[in-house]
Amino acid sequence: SCLTRRSSDLQGCLDVLRSQGLVRIGMWLDREASPLAHDALLSLPLFGQSASDAVRPVRDVEVCRSFLSGQGPVAILDMPWMPLYLAFVYFLHPWLGLLATCGVLVLVSLTLLTEVLSNEVSRDASAAATQRMNIADSNARNAEVLKAMGFGDRASQRFAEASEEHIAVQTCASDITGSLSGVSRVARMCLQSAVLGLGAYLALQHAVSPGAIIAASIATARALAPIELAIGNWRAFVGARQGYARLKRTLSALPDEADPIDLPAPSRRLVIENAFVTVPGTQRLILSNVSCQLGAGDGLGVIGPSGSGKSTLVRAIVGAW
Repeated sequence: SCLTRRSSDLQGCLDVLRSQGLVRIGMWLDREASPLAHDALLSLPLFGQSASDAVRPVRDVEVCRSFLSGQGPVAILDMPWMPLYLAFVYFLHPWLGLLATCGVLVLVSLTLLTEVLSNEVSRDASAAATQRMNIADSNARNAEVLKAMGFGDRASQRFAEASEEHIAVQTCASDITGSLSGVSRVARMCLQSAVLGLGAYLALQHAVSPGAIIAASIATARALAPIELAIGNWRAFVGARQGYARLKRTLSALPDEADPIDLPAPSRRLVIENAFVTVPGTQRLILSNVSCQLGAGDGLGVIGPSGSGKSTLVRAIVGAW
């Protein structure tokens, strides 16, 4: 009893240390990746991305940090110990080891089924969330126009339809993960009961000692716990994996920051010669062959209808586009 209590205390201390270590690994990832994600946030709008798409790298860093700070990595770290627990159960009796191995195979099959069913649904949920945020961002930027033209109700209906789709996909993803997690929990409990029953039968046959029944049950539970924990945290794992892939793809696609150009000292005039400007990320030409020259004290008024290129000219002059 004293040995069991000390073992439990040691295991509790190790779990606390491991949990604190994972939290700090997540914080380290956040410190290293957040500046890069913020640089992407500043650069993506210059390539024609919407504001919600530009914020996506920051959200991906948060998703990865949350996964690393949770219980998902614990299951991954415990996986290599499964063969050791199974070998111990085989050492107690081959039949007990065979039964435990069958239970592991059942839970592994449930894990693979979770991956197959939740992978596509998770992508759809991410796309639906992005679509809803894009609509909300567009409505916020054009709130005055929508109100003035009487399109507020139609904009609200469009956002409601996107929200309904997002909720439906999120519900489906939660149902898949939750259902399979419940099935895995029931399967583990049934397997532990089966191990106890088989151990009792073998003890009556004098094939194992009574203490081996408890030992086999504990070892089997420890062998199955990482798989059950992985299934329960599978949605977070898929989200972190997709977020990491998007973040890596976004950061690799962005061009390296160019060194600033050494410009001559200001000469009290602004000269624009044969400027051609396109929308970033597209081949759409907005300004063509624009030239002008302004001296100190001069003023210039640029007029034209909406979309004619007034703001584009200013963006080109200051180097934003």
